[in-house]
Amino acid sequence: MDSKIRQYLEGLLAEAGHDHLPVEVREQLIADLNVRLEQRLILAAVSGMSERKQAEFEALTEKNPSKEVVEKFVRDNVVNPDMVFKKAFTDFRTIYLGA
Repeated sequence: MDSKIRQYLEGLLAEAGHDHLPVEVREQLIADLNVRLEQRLILAAVSGMSERKQAEFEALTEKNPSKEVVEKFVRDNVVNPDMVFKKAFTDFRTIYLGA
């Protein structure tokens, strides 16, 4: 897991008051949140692509590409990726914290 993602998730746990849980419980929560966040980010990326690019992305992911290949495809084919991902992170935080 990327260190920035981990830091973000640890921050969410702290904001939710879960920073005093036992280490193994916190680690499991972080792992679970990471899976959910990745799903949200993929959904955000796909929704930011044209239908043609969505089909290309689906075909690409079926080939089990490297993380770098996926990231390049997303950067090249998502309209305004920085804004798309910023919104996805904000939405994820809002859902998790219920705020």
